[in-house]
Amino acid sequence: MKKFFLFLFVSLYFLSFNSQAQLKFGIASMISPEETFILYKDLNDYIAEKLDMRIETVLKKDYSDMNKLIVDNKVDFALVCTGSFFFLQDNEYKLMVTPVIDGKSTYRSYIIANSNSGIDELVDLKGKTFAFADRLSNSGSIYPKYIIIKRFNISYENFFQETFYTHSHDKSIYLVNKGVIALILH
Repeated sequence: MKKFFLFLFVSLYFLSFNSQAQLKFGIASMISPEETFILYKDLNDYIAEKLDMRIETVLKKDYSDMNKLIVDNKVDFALVCTGSFFFLQDNEYKLMVTPVIDGKSTYRSYIIANSNSGIDELVDLKGKTFAFADRLSNSGSIYPKYIIIKRFNISYENFFQETFYTHSHDKSIYLVNKGVIALILH
């Protein structure tokens, strides 16, 4: 983890020569923008202290909006998810760091269901209402669609009765918990 931050700060240090006294740090909201701001405030403050610069945090409600800011050069650096990065032009943007948690740079996509829904297996989801997090989310949209095709040889549109997007993982979990939707995939 120390190498991650060292690389990040060295990279940002060199970026600082090309900017005024402030850098714009874009954060794609994997959870709601409100929760994202709270969770990343310490990181923002830490970067500002190490670079001795003001860091303005720029939050957007979904990954597409953040990608647009990146493409339009409205942020100096950004924290985005895997799926979001995939949709940026490979030759125009450089992946600078990857988070490592518990020694791993990988993560998982989970299917969750309300305990009262009667859903125990993936096949039980057929014909149900399904909420994805964000269209560009690897864990909350891209991988779930892939796994439906792989396991059942059918598109997600034909597998689920209805689908929609909540634009954040925490909103999806909230809807499952309240029983508004039968299931969610993260």
